[in-house]
Amino acid sequence: MCGIAGMVRFDGVRPDENELSRAAQALKHRGPDDSGIFVKDAAALVHTRLSIIDLASGHQPIFSPDGSVVTVLNGEIYNYRELRDELKRQGHQFQTQSDTEVLVHLYQEYGGLDFLHKLNGMFAFALYDLKRRLMWIARDRTGKKPVYYYRDGDKFVFASELQAIRAFSGLNLSVSPKAIDLYLRYNYVPAPLSIYEQVYKLDAAHFIKVENDQIETTRYWRMPAPSPDTSMSREAFQTTFEEKLRDAVRARLVSDVPLGAFLSGGLDSTAIVSMMCETATERVSTFSVGFGSRSFDESSDAGAVASALGTDHHVEMQASLDVRDIDGILRQFGEPFGDNSAIPTWYLCRMARNNVTVALSGDGADEVLGGYNRYRASQFASRWASLPLRPPIHWVEGLPEGSGYYGDSFVKKLKMLARFIRRLDDNPDNVMPIVMDDSTRARCYSKAFRDSLPAAADPVMDVSRYYASLPLTERMLWTDLESYLADDILVKVDRMSMAHSLELRCPFLDVNLLEFLSTVPLSLKIQGSDTKSMLRRFVGRQFPDVAARSKHGFEAPAAQWLKSDLREQTDDLFNSPWARERFDNAALTSMLDAHRTRKQDLSKPLWALFVLFHWADTHTV
Repeated sequence: MCGIAGMVRFDGVRPDENELSRAAQALKHRGPDDSGIFVKDAAALVHTRLSIIDLASGHQPIFSPDGSVVTVLNGEIYNYRELRDELKRQGHQFQTQSDTEVLVHLYQEYGGLDFLHKLNGMFAFALYDLKRRLMWIARDRTGKKPVYYYRDGDKFVFASELQAIRAFSGLNLSVSPKAIDLYLRYNYVPAPLSIYEQVYKLDAAHFIKVENDQIETTRYWRMPAPSPDTSMSREAFQTTFEEKLRDAVRARLVSDVPLGAFLSGGLDSTAIVSMMCETATERVSTFSVGFGSRSFDESSDAGAVASALGTDHHVEMQASLDVRDIDGILRQFGEPFGDNSAIPTWYLCRMARNNVTVALSGDGADEVLGGYNRYRASQFASRWASLPLRPPIHWVEGLPEGSGYYGDSFVKKLKMLARFIRRLDDNPDNVMPIVMDDSTRARCYSKAFRDSLPAAADPVMDVSRYYASLPLTERMLWTDLESYLADDILVKVDRMSMAHSLELRCPFLDVNLLEFLSTVPLSLKIQGSDTKSMLRRFVGRQFPDVAARSKHGFEAPAAQWLKSDLREQTDDLFNSPWARERFDNAALTSMLDAHRTRKQDLSKPLWALFVLFHWADTHTV
């Protein structure tokens, strides 16, 4: 895994190597083993390397044999050996054993990026054609590897992280009110937006061509629409699913450095580790973390699975919170990011990196196999909507609730269901989880900030509308894949793993598996009360207890922290000048009081606000 950055000057000025060095330094955590800078005329590329494959000759940037094409890659091309053999048969000669080198040869073979459909991997790469003076930047299908970019009249700048964008001088950056509003709605700033008006994220499955001062963005892949294969039996679907998942796991075991896996004791990680143990020639290393609270700790479940599989298992219990860790964790994102599961993920990645350089994880399984409880809720909501007379549900909001994990609380789940039904009644495009609804956000904003909000499009709603023809549950699955997975889950695992120079690989997001799953009937993914039914069938053969267990999210006990460990810092941030200028202090105080007196568990919106104010406090805005 690595970091990339670069620029094109439209005014013809040679890029400043001091700026490029600052960008490389900002990305050093992504690639501490090596770095390289390329500058030619008005274009430049930057690379920081975490050595995984071809340790001896994989230095980047990498050039074509004739020196006319140069590239830098963040990620891994899992099928590079097959591509390499194919290119050799066509007369190409390779100088390294690196997966990166196939990119320059594929570009020369195709004369552009028409080869993207051939790549199976997680990647963000930049490629510069010296003869045609073209800069190309591409991102993988599901968005595992990030790309941010900025442009003005003089230049185009890109990087793996916002911190590296900010390393370039002369950028005119201003905070986007629309991004703040969308962040508080969804817990993340959805692509293609960023927290800055002038910086954008390249969407997953897109590439950019920069020619002269023109920028053209193109989508090259989309998850196929659901098209159940009626010729296959349930057993055939199950067998094919397991074969393709095994192939995906096997492809991700290629490494020249130590490799392991995350193990929570849930369905996703148990399946991955089980298949690793079938294939691996050495004892598999596994890692789990807990917070010492029953609601947020699965370490005992993970230990039981590890013992049965005979893995070299490592557990870390985080008994208390060090506020300095929170500060460091939040800084990794470069913009507000409110998913508090980033915190246990950070600790897990830190522990794993002490033992391995690469780890496999189960991320993506919920989105592609139907794992979230809200998918079951959507089926109930569809039946509810068909009732001729529906009883009122507003009374649910008055029920008391504790601060434990939502999955252990019937009241919390009931409230979430009621809110979901109301959202769909208000707008059928509202299929995604919302942290703060429209009325709550409006109540919290100052008048001046409300007046500054533009009537701009909502990228998440745009995705939902694109899939409007699908039944509700499948519409949620496909919208999650394009938005929630790409902009929340994969952002979290990328930043937290890269903070510790750990490469994280996700077999459930293998393109061959994804495209197969689009042909699987929804009834095989969600059967009655069983989510991820296909995965349960596989895991249940060896671990019936794991297969019978209900889903447990990977979260931190933020509800309690806001009342204790982070209470003083929360009060300071909520009363900061930046917060007072944009938010109504009385509304914020009322929310804090309601949460701390246990009238309501408002940990999710309060945590989102805490993160926003923390970002403002630690960045020049």
